[in-house]
Amino acid sequence: MKRISLLVFFFLNSVIIVSAQNKSSKIEIDFQQKWARVEPSMYGIFFEEINNAGDGGLYSEMIRNRSFEDHVAPGGTVIRDKKYFCPATPSYFSGEVKAQSANWNTDSLQRWTFQVSPDAKATISVKTDAPLNSNSPHYAQIDIQQASGKAAVSLVNSGYWGISVVKGENYNLRFFANTSSDYKGTITALVRSESGKVIANKVISLENKSYWNEYKCRFTATETNHNGTFELELDATGSMMLDFISLSPANTYKNREIGFRADVAQMLTELKPAFFRWPGGCVVEGATLKNRIKWKETLGDPAQRKGEYMKWGYRNTYGFGYHEFLQYCEDMNMHGMFVANVGLSCEFSNGDYCAEDSLEFFIRDALDAIEYAIGDVNTTWGAKRAAAGHPKPFPLKYVQIGNENHGPIYEKRYNKFYTRLKSAYPQIEMILNGVATGAGSVEVLNPKFNVDKIEIADYHWYDGPDWFYDHAFLFDKIQPRHNFKIYVGEYACHRKVGAGNMFGALSEAAFMMGMERNSDLVTMTSYAPLIENSNGRKWPVNMMMLNNHQVVGRSSYYVQKMYAGNRPSFNLSTHLLNNQGMAVDTLNGMRQYAQAGYNEQTREIIVKVVNATSDVFSPQLSVQNSPRLKPVGEIITLSANNPTDENSFEAPQKLFPKSVQIKNVSELFQINFAPWSFSILKLKCK
Repeated sequence: MKRISLLVFFFLNSVIIVSAQNKSSKIEIDFQQKWARVEPSMYGIFFEEINNAGDGGLYSEMIRNRSFEDHVAPGGTVIRDKKYFCPATPSYFSGEVKAQSANWNTDSLQRWTFQVSPDAKATISVKTDAPLNSNSPHYAQIDIQQASGKAAVSLVNSGYWGISVVKGENYNLRFFANTSSDYKGTITALVRSESGKVIANKVISLENKSYWNEYKCRFTATETNHNGTFELELDATGSMMLDFISLSPANTYKNREIGFRADVAQMLTELKPAFFRWPGGCVVEGATLKNRIKWKETLGDPAQRKGEYMKWGYRNTYGFGYHEFLQYCEDMNMHGMFVANVGLSCEFSNGDYCAEDSLEFFIRDALDAIEYAIGDVNTTWGAKRAAAGHPKPFPLKYVQIGNENHGPIYEKRYNKFYTRLKSAYPQIEMILNGVATGAGSVEVLNPKFNVDKIEIADYHWYDGPDWFYDHAFLFDKIQPRHNFKIYVGEYACHRKVGAGNMFGALSEAAFMMGMERNSDLVTMTSYAPLIENSNGRKWPVNMMMLNNHQVVGRSSYYVQKMYAGNRPSFNLSTHLLNNQGMAVDTLNGMRQYAQAGYNEQTREIIVKVVNATSDVFSPQLSVQNSPRLKPVGEIITLSANNPTDENSFEAPQKLFPKSVQIKNVSELFQINFAPWSFSILKLKCK
């Protein structure tokens, strides 16, 4: 009886799995049975500063520790014996006192080296006596007792795992210097290859006025090299203070100063994202509450931004700030989603939180964030946006109230935030945190939230491939439907799949099929994490990987790209049957899935098929009650010879979608789907 009930359930709810050995399997599509519309908001991207995704990744800054602040302790912690200690206060959820601690690098010159020629004499120190600004008070002071053009001293930076330059490309340098009146020399900015050869340089004349001066210049690389160093070379006696030493490519996305890496931004553009979620992720809450990202501190001149150590193990320059996020949303024609802190730090870290009578500060902070994005130029924060060069409102559409917070304290705060924010900005869609589901949870089937109103609830899933394959029908089971929409804000197959192999990507494709099929309920999704610098990986599997000169999409990237680029207007009734016309449920471990939809704009029936087996899958495709089909169609296939195959820097397109024509398309025809493949079949209607 249990077996029959499962078969009936899955037959009524469409996509069914059959054996790969079955040569007479059939995919039945009924054009007259139209299912849920697929919202344009379905596929977005989620950004968090993890894995050096921003600093050392998307953000084009090439100098590491550019403001000499990397040794500053994480907000809310104290340093003792080269360790930082979080406050010994109860967690908002468990009541446990965690008082976490970790080793801390107190070297104020980290990422920099000071090189003194044999015939020169000089010292360097990091000071705070006469800062460039109060937000980044540390600076480097060099005191030179003996130097010349042939015996210089140099301040050297190796960047984010090497300085990368390309022959013929231009690079912009910006720095601040306070030079003593007795310094009569120049300063030379240069890039050296790992062999020591100078491959870019610029001599800069200095102003000797004994106060901070800004210097900007551009130089061109004469060779391509990816393992270089950047140097500021001094050639005379005297003293010099240096701060905010910044180098970036002139060729950035939209040619913005210290903008986004053009190659990385192009890869994101190809995902055709509907929205962008920022700034996280656990960094929204912080390792401690004071360690959270503070969006107001990310505004203005990058040289004036405080920055903050991230709980993922490095300092965030705040160069990719709130304004840049909003500007990027506008540039990419996508909606913005801002995640607001609700006075709670990360439960998985320290879990400290503000008192109830201090909550108004955080509510006001969220209201100010919305006002900055969409407020009239006559408002306080709308005027600040206009002063930053953007009087027109930005496309902010969503505000998520907290990140991965849960429990009674969060729910009480959510109610207060929702009431205040919705009253002030009814056009903004508010998002509740669902349970941070982690491995194996299906709480979404029977949620229990003690809140007054939910518009959208955000759920997260990270697990191994078996879980994603076996839960491709998770959302079909939500009957009757919830009275709120679901946003799957973070999900990824991140266990037992190497650094992101084909078997994991196919399990995600199967799970995504379930989300798209149930698009009356699941209206937004975003894979996570988005980017890793492979020299600074903190999370086992990420959608894209990069170094200082390459960016590679993993197989998961191409699954996401194929889904977003082939989103139907609505789903069609789809059944996958065996040779006896019987439905087979997911519990027998088979790994084939199919779902069809129709694109009203292109007049195409779009059929998505996952074949996560070692056999060719050869079903008959039956299209019933449809407009006449053109005899020539298209199939886009992402496939692997082995399920453990991965893309790499050496073979970046080992797994890459390929498109071919298919002929003899009719209302009933047979087609082959390769082993270990995700395919999209596009059938043109006359």
